[in-house]
This record gives sequence, C-alpha cells and structure tokens, in this order.
Amino acid sequence: EDGAQLYEGAQLDDEVQLDEGVLHDEGVLHDEGVLHDEGARHQTTSIEEVEKHDEEIPAPTDEFYEDMSKMQMAHEVVMNDDFRLEPTTSPNDLYNRVEELMKEAFWNLLKEDVSAQPPRYDKCIQLLADVRDQIESISAVENLPTTHPFRVLITDAIDIELIKQQVDQQAFSLSIKVEAIVSILLKLCSESLDEEIRSITELSDVVDIFKSIFEAIKKIKLELANYYLQQAKATIKEHSIQYERCKFEEFLKQHPNGLKNTKEWLRNSLTDSPMTTLNNAYLELLSGYTPFPETCVLDQERFNMLGRNITRIMLCSCLSLKLASLTPALAQPKFHKTLRDVILVLTDDSPLAEAGDLITAKVHDMVKEQCHVAPSLTPPSDTAVRELIQRTVRAVVTRDDSDVVVKVLLTRIHALLNQISLNQRPSPMNGMDLVLDLILAQAKIFTKLVDFNRKVYGPFYAGILRELSSP
Repeated sequence: EDGAQLYEGAQLDDEVQLDEGVLHDEGVLHDEGVLHDEGARHQTTSIEEVEKHDEEIPAPTDEFYEDMSKMQMAHEVVMNDDFRLEPTTSPNDLYNRVEELMKEAFWNLLKEDVSAQPPRYDKCIQLLADVRDQIESISAVENLPTTHPFRVLITDAIDIELIKQQVDQQAFSLSIKVEAIVSILLKLCSESLDEEIRSITELSDVVDIFKSIFEAIKKIKLELANYYLQQAKATIKEHSIQYERCKFEEFLKQHPNGLKNTKEWLRNSLTDSPMTTLNNAYLELLSGYTPFPETCVLDQERFNMLGRNITRIMLCSCLSLKLASLTPALAQPKFHKTLRDVILVLTDDSPLAEAGDLITAKVHDMVKEQCHVAPSLTPPSDTAVRELIQRTVRAVVTRDDSDVVVKVLLTRIHALLNQISLNQRPSPMNGMDLVLDLILAQAKIFTKLVDFNRKVYGPFYAGILRELSSP
C-alpha cells in the first residue's frame, strides 16, 4: 500500500500503456510496431539487418563520436536531476605527468625572466594575450559584438601593443594589469567566486598570479555552462526520447550488428508474453548480467549500483530473519534496526564479496553483546553464529537459490520492483518491514530507468521480440 501511495498518479504515458496494445500480455505483438510515440510510427530494424557484417560499413567519424557524447550528456540530464558539468582531466596518467612537467618548466622560466635585472616580460606578455583570448572566449562575452562596451573594456584593459610599449619604456606594472583583469572577471562570475577572484590581487608571485587567473577563468566558464544547461533542461527533457532514439539509429547505421547483446539479453528471458520478457530482462541487469545490452549501456552504472544496493538490502533482511530464529534475544526490533545500520555502513564502499570477514566479525560481536544484555536459556554457540553469518553473506552475494530465505526475498523484491515500475499496487511484503523503505527507494530509481528505456528503445525491442517469437 505504501508503494502504491508513493507512485499514485504516476501513470505511464501513451508510449507504455498496456491497454494500448503495446508489449501486451496476449503473447502477440501488433504489426504496426510497439512502444510508439503518439501519432507517429517508427520503422524497426530486423534481426537480418542487424546482423550484417561490420566491415561493410565505413569507420565512425569524429562527428559520430561527438554525437554519441552529446547523447550521453542529454541522457544524464534526463536521468539525473542534479546533473552538472564537472572539470575533466585526461585519463592518461603519462600524458598528465608530461603536461605538468612542461608547465612547471614554463613557470620556472617565467619566474626567472620576471626576476631578472632588467625584467624580461616576453612570456608575461604572451600570458596576458592568452588571458585576453580566454576571457573573450567565455560564452557570455563571445556572443557580444566587438563594439559592445564590455568587449571594448577588455580590449583596452589588455591592449598587448600598449603593454609592449610600456615594457620598452620601463613603465609596465603587472599589478595594475592584474587589478584590471580581476575587475573584469568579477563582472562575469557568480558571488560564490567573488572572494577567490578578489584574492588574486593580494598575490605577489607572478606564477601564482597567472595560475589563479587561468583557474578563475576555467571556473567561470564551467559556471556559465551549467547555467545555460539549467536553462535548457526542460527543452532537453521534452525532446530526449526522440533525440536518443534517432542517435541510436545512427549508431546502428555505423554498427549494423549493434544489437547483438540486446538480442541475446532478451532471448535469455524469453516468455510467451513480450511484457513479461522485457520485465524479466530488466531484472537480470540487477544481477551482474553480461554482456550488457547496447540499449541499456548508458545506464549500466546505475543498474549495477541498483543491483549492489539490493544485495545490501537482502543481506540486512536475511541476517535479521536468520538470527532472530536462533533465540528470542536476537528477535528484538531495536537489535534489528542497529544490525541494519551497521551492515549498510560496512558495505557502503567495500566490495560486498570482500566485506564478508568484516561483517562476520562485527555482527558476531553484536550478537554476543545482545545475548549478554538479553540473556536466553538457549544462547547460540559462537561457532553456529559465525557459520550462519558466513553462509548468509555468501548466499546473498552469489544469489544462491539453494538458500530458501535468499530465494524468497529476491522473488519478493523483484515482484515489488515489477509492480511499482508498471504502476500496479504492490503485494504485501511479509517479513520485510525492516527494509521496506530502502526497497521502495530503489524501486523509484528502477522505475525511472526502465520507464525511460522502454520509451526510447521500444521499437527496437519490438522487432527483436517479434523475430524471436516467430517459428
């Protein structure tokens, strides 16, 4: 009931309504296509077309990869309400080290030149020109006409020819230029950067000054990019389904075998009902399924995290139920709540398979303490407790069907996820009161993932399921 209230009114739109004949439970797919956009039909790709040889297709272009990157960012905007652009670094450690060494050598030469008698300002002038270009490349400035007062202010403040004349006449003052640059940057940044940028004028080391200026410009650019992204979010979300589907169709033109993993993924969950097939296939992604289907790869990390969190939740519930069966002393609600909190903390960062020994030791100590606080006539032996904890951890991590408690809990969790994702009233979750709030939180994420995925890739799933179901 709580789950139904949580999602009350969250009806799936026309693209995924079951009574519209899309991926329905009658076991037959309509020939017109399934999971379609209202008022439009999308041609599906047949398995024969999908399985052409890759060598017949030209190599992907740089523009193609750029489009895929845009598609991924648009997808993140839709799936992550808190999505923001973040500073990026090259994944190549060697490249980073070489780049840092080259920069450090340049900064050392700059410091030597400025400290010389008389000072040599050639590199300093180059950096000032770069600062001017970087400021002018900021989107809020770049779109202004060259005659705009602010563009003129930048040009006058960092007039390279005038600076060269001042250097020749020994009338150049770096501190005056820095004050002018800081004044310009303060007009472009948000209040959150004001203090950091103002502090540049207090620096005396020439290297620190230029490093801070370039860092400030980088942060301003990122701020503005996130501002424009925030303004565009509504538009991106409005067109995201059609956009992502079109980009995936372009991907299939480059890679006709690009649905190979998706086909096998659906085949492994094939039933007489297309909707059940797809639902079961989504649930398989929570159990470490490989190879990951191409249609879900943008959310692979999210599915993996969901699966990991569900495993943690199952561990809490399994240990709680099994320990409670040993003795009444371990059936106290307060003990179960503490047990849940401890397990969640212990499994927060550590890989679950590697956290077994830590969990065993900690839970064993908790059991001993609880049995001391609430003594029982038949306290469990230390060996029995340790073996039970170890067996339970292994069974949960491996999803061992031979463990009846693990099997029942996983079946109930999967049923709840399916029911909520289809906007159905959840069945009673007997024995899972301890973790129900955690499961509902994961169900909300799962629903968002599969709902959007159905809408985008429904036509592709329809073509695959139609052929898999044909004699």
